[in-house]
Amino acid sequence: MALKNESSQCPKCGLNVEFEKYKKNEELYFYCPDCEYLIKANIPNLELIKEIILFLLNSTFLLSIPFLSLYFYEFSDKWDKYLPFIFLFSASILSVAFHEYFHALTAFILGDKSIFAQNYLRFDIRKYFFSITSLLLPFAVFLLTGIFLPGAAVFFDRNTLNNRLSLALVFISGVLANLLIFFIIIYFLGNFPDILSEQSIVLLHTLAFIHIIIFVFNLLPIPPLDGWGVLSQVLNDTIINFFDKLGFFIFVLIFGVGVYFDLFDYLYPIYFYILSNFNLSSDYIYEGIQFLVIIDPQEIKSFADILFKKLSFNH
Repeated sequence: MALKNESSQCPKCGLNVEFEKYKKNEELYFYCPDCEYLIKANIPNLELIKEIILFLLNSTFLLSIPFLSLYFYEFSDKWDKYLPFIFLFSASILSVAFHEYFHALTAFILGDKSIFAQNYLRFDIRKYFFSITSLLLPFAVFLLTGIFLPGAAVFFDRNTLNNRLSLALVFISGVLANLLIFFIIIYFLGNFPDILSEQSIVLLHTLAFIHIIIFVFNLLPIPPLDGWGVLSQVLNDTIINFFDKLGFFIFVLIFGVGVYFDLFDYLYPIYFYILSNFNLSSDYIYEGIQFLVIIDPQEIKSFADILFKKLSFNH
C-alpha cells in the first residue's frame, strides 16, 4: 500500500503538500491542490529516450516529404505540375511544426514539465493543431494567397516558469526557429547555387519568403501572436488575462479590419528590405507563389460581380 511519506511546499502559495510514495520508473506529476501549481514531476530516463526516438521518427517523416519532392522535381520530369505545390506546402507545415516545437522545448528546458506530459516534444504535428476552428480562417487565406499560417499552438503552464523573462523567451523561441530555417535556406542558396536548377532555386526563394512572412507576421503585437506574448510581459496581469480570453476574437477582428483597409500593405517595405538585403528575387518569389495559389482572387471577384448583378436584376 502506498504511504504518504513525502512532502513539499508549494513555491507559489506556500501550502505544505504530502505525496504518496512512488516508483522511480513511473511518470508522475504532482500538482498543488490549492493553486494547481506543478510542484514536482518525475520523468524516468526510459520515457525520455522513448520521446527522443519518437521525435526522430516524426521529424524524419516530416523532413522527407519536402526533400523528396524537391529531389524528384530536380531530377525527374514526372509530376512537375504537383511537386512544386507539395514541396512548398509540406515545407510550410514543417516550419509550423518547428515553430511550435521550439516553443515547447524552451518551456520544457525552463522548467515546465507539463510539456512532456502533453507529448509536445514528440514533434507530432497533430499535437499543435488544437481545433478545427483554428484552421478555417488560415485555410481560407491560403486558398487565396498561397501562404499557410495555421492557428497552431503549444499550451504551457505559465505558473511553472519563474519570471516574465522566461515567458518572453518561450514566446520568442518559435520566431527564432523560423529565422534559423531562413538562414539555412539563404546559406544553401549562397553557397550551392550550381547544383540546383533554376526551377528549384525559384522554390527555395519562395520558401525563404514564406519564412519572412511567418516571422514578421508572428512578431506583430496582436493577441494571440508571439509578438503580443513578448510585449505582454511588461503589462499588468489583469490586462494579460483579459486579452488572453478574447485573443482569438480580437485577432479575427483586427485581421478583418487590416484586410479591408489594406493595413497589411504597410508590411511590404519590411518584406522588400529583407529581400534586398539577402539577394532574394521578387520575380522568383512571384513565380513560386503561383504554385500555391489554388483560387484566383480575381475569379472570385468576377463571380461575385456577376452574382450581384443577377440578384439586382431579379429584384
